[in-house]
Amino acid sequence: MDSTLLKSSHGVVTVRVGGAEHTATVGRRRNCSVRTMSKRLKILSIAAGVGVVVYLLLFPHFHGDRFSKPTLLFFRCQSDMTTLMIACKAYRTEYNANPTGDMATLLAILKGNNTRHVVFIDLPNEKINKRGEFIDPWGTPFEVSFVGANGQVRIRSAGPDKKFGDKDDVNIWDTLRR
Repeated sequence: MDSTLLKSSHGVVTVRVGGAEHTATVGRRRNCSVRTMSKRLKILSIAAGVGVVVYLLLFPHFHGDRFSKPTLLFFRCQSDMTTLMIACKAYRTEYNANPTGDMATLLAILKGNNTRHVVFIDLPNEKINKRGEFIDPWGTPFEVSFVGANGQVRIRSAGPDKKFGDKDDVNIWDTLRR
């Protein structure tokens, strides 16, 4: 059986074998021209954009402007309560006792009105009401109580309805160890 090379150009070979012509690609590289790369980048950019949009639509609670106001206020409340808890722990460490008094007195002590003039907490004015009390995001003063000899502290917020003792209250309990 005879084979005759008829044509060879840019990796495309045409061969006649036994009276029939066959065309084959030999060692041809993928076309990686600038035009092809540009098309691939456009497609990749579009896919990434679609992915971001789908993410934002399916998971709205993971980006800041999609948090609901009640959720943001709850997070702020927990953060403020944690700040107050840390200040109480620091006072306990410094004085080996819990600060005492109502919220205004307790806040004054933690803000530096103590025997050593140590500042345990520094708050912006919008978090303090006219009576000098540290208030939750809904405008109600936090309630702080210390329980037992081991110094367990409980900090409560009345929550959105501004009434203590119901299901929307926010509570933090912690043990202040000596």
